[in-house]
Amino acid sequence: LNQTELNMSAKGKQTRKRKPKGLGLTSKKNKTAPNFRKKISDVFEFIDQEGSGAIETSQIQVALDALGLSSMKEDLESVLSQADPENKGAITFKDFMKVMADKLVEKEEDDELSAAYRLLDPKGSGQVTGPLIKQTAQEKGLPLTDVDISEMMEVADTDGKGFVTLNDFLRIMKSA
Repeated sequence: LNQTELNMSAKGKQTRKRKPKGLGLTSKKNKTAPNFRKKISDVFEFIDQEGSGAIETSQIQVALDALGLSSMKEDLESVLSQADPENKGAITFKDFMKVMADKLVEKEEDDELSAAYRLLDPKGSGQVTGPLIKQTAQEKGLPLTDVDISEMMEVADTDGKGFVTLNDFLRIMKSA
């Protein structure tokens, strides 16, 4: 599948074109971050019930859960290191907005790429092989040669196991 096809579902969505002033919500990865502004604001306001404009870092797990993001230890640590690099114990609305928008964009991208992977792996085996890619390409009318498929497998199957996993696919697609 080419990048255009992988992005087809994203193009079908209506997105706001304007950037909220002063919030730095245009992500390098994707310009859909402004779509998350209200959701992130609502979560922040819920946690910051006193209206101080900052939340304690101890509340980040609640925020991640409320936004549907992973709150596993490594994800929590990643968010904290980005939002509170000086370890002050509090995160401002602006920092919270930027970090959470980036996380939501990343999750959206992972969801879209996972859906593309499922097209290659309709039986859910978790193992996409060269012949499976060839079959899918033929079904979709994509002009991929055996050489193209072989090169794709060589790049994605770095450990030589003969198939591409979802993690392999995500790694390759995110580096493209």
